[in-house]
Amino acid sequence: TDHQGRRRPRRRRLGGVLGVVLLVAPAAEACRFVAYVGDQPLDAAELLVDPFHSLVDMATEPALCPGVRDSRRYNASQFALRNNDLNADGFGVAWYDVARAENFPRRVRAADAIAHGASRHHELLEAVVGLGDATRPYLASNMTCVSDVAPRTSAARSKAIFAHTRAASAGAPNTLNSHPFLYNTLTWMHNGGIAGFDDDDDEDTAASTSGRSTTTVKELLRSRLDPAIRRLVAGETDSEYAGAAFAHELRQFPQGVHYPLHSMRTALRRAIRHLAELAAEVSDGASSLNFAVTDGVSLVASRYRTSAAEDPPSLYFKRVRPFGGEGGPTAGVIVASEPLDDDLAHWTLLGKDRMLSWGPDEGLTVECVDYPLDTQACDSDLPLSGTLSDFKAAEEEARRAPAGGGVLRV
Repeated sequence: TDHQGRRRPRRRRLGGVLGVVLLVAPAAEACRFVAYVGDQPLDAAELLVDPFHSLVDMATEPALCPGVRDSRRYNASQFALRNNDLNADGFGVAWYDVARAENFPRRVRAADAIAHGASRHHELLEAVVGLGDATRPYLASNMTCVSDVAPRTSAARSKAIFAHTRAASAGAPNTLNSHPFLYNTLTWMHNGGIAGFDDDDDEDTAASTSGRSTTTVKELLRSRLDPAIRRLVAGETDSEYAGAAFAHELRQFPQGVHYPLHSMRTALRRAIRHLAELAAEVSDGASSLNFAVTDGVSLVASRYRTSAAEDPPSLYFKRVRPFGGEGGPTAGVIVASEPLDDDLAHWTLLGKDRMLSWGPDEGLTVECVDYPLDTQACDSDLPLSGTLSDFKAAEEEARRAPAGGGVLRV
C-alpha cells in the first residue's frame, strides 16, 4: 500500500527460492495455512517443512489443488483469484507448549516472506522447527505472544500447531497483520476476504454498492464488538476482526481456557452468519470465509463462500490415526489449504460451505455450516486418490500448452 493506504503492485524478491524478481499484482483474497490438533504432540518440523508439499512450497510455488475442478461451479479465473501462486506478505506460527501448565499459545510472526534469502526458510521459522541457531536475538523484537519463548535448539513440539503464509488484501504487509491471531487462549487463522470490509476492496470482493450503506464492515464490527474483545485487535485486517467476531460469539469468552466443542461450532456458525449479514448491508460482493480456530485442545474449521454460485478457496483435511493403527479412532486432524503428502489417499477436499471439528472426546465431525438455512446447501466432501506428484506434472504440462489449447489449469 502507499502512504495513504491504497493498494499498489508489490515487488518481492525471494532470493535463492525463486532466483528472480517478480512483479506481483494486487492480491485478491488468497493465503495458505496448515493446522494440526491432536491428542499426541507433533514436531513443528514434521508438519511445516518435512512434508512432500510443505507450507514453504505453498508460499512460493503454483497452487496444487486436486479435486477443485470437479466442482460444478469451477471457474479458472475465480480459482486464480482465491488460490494465489505466491503468498509472500508475511507468515506466522503459533503453538501450545506441552511442557507448560498454562494454555496460552506461543507465536512468532514476520512481515516478510516465509522463504528468506538463499535459504528455503526464514530464520524465525528455522528457530521454531529447530533448523537454525535459536540463540540469535530475534526474540525480543519479533515475538508477539502472551508468554515469551525461551531460546531453543530443538523443534517446537505441540498438540496444536497453526501456521500461515499471507497474500495481503485488507491491511498492509506488516507483523501486526500477519497470522495467526491470538485472543487469550484462542488461536485464529483466515484464508479469504470479507466484502465491503473497508474502502479498498480487492478484485474478488469488490462489487457495486449502489443504494447500500456508506459505512464499512470494519466500522460496523468496531461499533458492535464487546469493548474488551475489540481491544484485543492490534492490526487492521478483515481476518483479525473476523476472529474477534468469533470470540464475541463464544459465550464463555474470555473466562474460559478450554471451550466445549459444541460451543466453538456454534460460535463459528454465528460468526459466519454475522459477517455475511454485515457484508450484505454494505456490498453486493461475495466473501470467502475459510477459518480455523483452536483453544489448544480442539479445532474447528470452515470452507465457505457467501455466493451460492462460487467456490471458496481450497481446504483439505487428513485424519491422524493412533500410532501403529490404521483402523483405530481419529487421534487428531490436519487441515491445510493444499495437501501435504504425495500420496493423496488419506486426504479429502472439504466441500463448499462445510465445517469440520475435532476434539479428544468427540473425534472428527464434518457437517454443513447451514447458513443461510433456506437457500444454500453445502457440497459433499471429495476423497482424493493418486499422487500429488502426478497432479503437479499434469499441471505443469497444462501450463506449457499453447494458448487456447490444452487442459484448463486448476
